[in-house]
Amino acid sequence: MLLNKLAISRLIVVFGLVLSVAGCAFNQVREDRYQQAVKLVDEGAKQLREGKLTAASNAFSVAAELAPLAAAVDGQGCVALLQGDFARAEELFNRAYQMDSSYDEALGNLALLMDITGRHEKAKDLYNQAIEKLPEHVGLRNNRAALEYDRGARKMVVIQELEKAALIEDSPVIKANLERLKAEDEWSVQ
Repeated sequence: MLLNKLAISRLIVVFGLVLSVAGCAFNQVREDRYQQAVKLVDEGAKQLREGKLTAASNAFSVAAELAPLAAAVDGQGCVALLQGDFARAEELFNRAYQMDSSYDEALGNLALLMDITGRHEKAKDLYNQAIEKLPEHVGLRNNRAALEYDRGARKMVVIQELEKAALIEDSPVIKANLERLKAEDEWSVQ
């Protein structure tokens, strides 16, 4: 009887070691899936920039299946936004931010959506919140400046926002917007 108890004890220890090794292997698989998901998000972003919405959507969808990445869900929201499915885009941007409240790009995309759909005060609040968290993000600064311009803000306020963005990054979009504003009525800021 004692022998059987010892055999069972050893069997349990061996089983525990097998689970431990399997757990390490499982963690490696999860890490591999995570890395693959990150690569797919990058690929989705590339496809999005090239206007290939179906390819982008596929990359973001598979990435979201592989790992719970806010960036993948946010990317799906960007595709929905560009396809004009504003309700779906809003749902996805909110979900991305709920998944990871440090993923502030979702706030910026939600702000853009609010602006496009006429919810300008909400857009302004979200832009401010996102810029507070991501002051180096020139796209957010550009979009907030565009919102202010469209809402009738003084040119000086808009130009100052764009000049802040230009200090951070040499962006052709920022340059073009600054040149266009300064050219209106031959007005410039020293």
